[in-house]
Amino acid sequence: IEVDHHPADFRVHTNKNGKGQWTVTAIAAKIAGKDGITTHMSSGGAVKTLAEIYDDPQERLHILQKLTKAAVLLSRVLDEKLDGFIGEIGFDLGLDRSGKVWLFEANSRPGRGIFSHPRLASVSRLTKKRSFEYASYLTEQSILNPEDMWHDLKP
Repeated sequence: IEVDHHPADFRVHTNKNGKGQWTVTAIAAKIAGKDGITTHMSSGGAVKTLAEIYDDPQERLHILQKLTKAAVLLSRVLDEKLDGFIGEIGFDLGLDRSGKVWLFEANSRPGRGIFSHPRLASVSRLTKKRSFEYASYLTEQSILNPEDMWHDLKP
């Protein structure tokens, strides 16, 4: 999709919470700069909230739900297929004109550039809080169920 005639995609952060469940902690739109084709901030891209690009609350909610559903599903599948423990993923997702979600990239150590936006500062704190919650959950599980913690890890 485009925003103001510029290519746009979405950064969606997911984190595991204190129960070891995937949650969406941040969603932001990334918009390519003038004459740009990538949305990277280093290439002149800009970060906007969903509220800044979708005036209609119903449309905004629909986009939020669609991106959330995709990101949580992708997080669960990656978590199942990868060895080890992963507590945070940053997705770059696109929407085409028909409303289909496209995965461009997934990072287990996502960049934090979107949090430079003033309205996303509190969500930055939430992503960090979730990391501590998940670490606490893992610690608790290692004490209560030590034999279950490591059985899925391959040497």
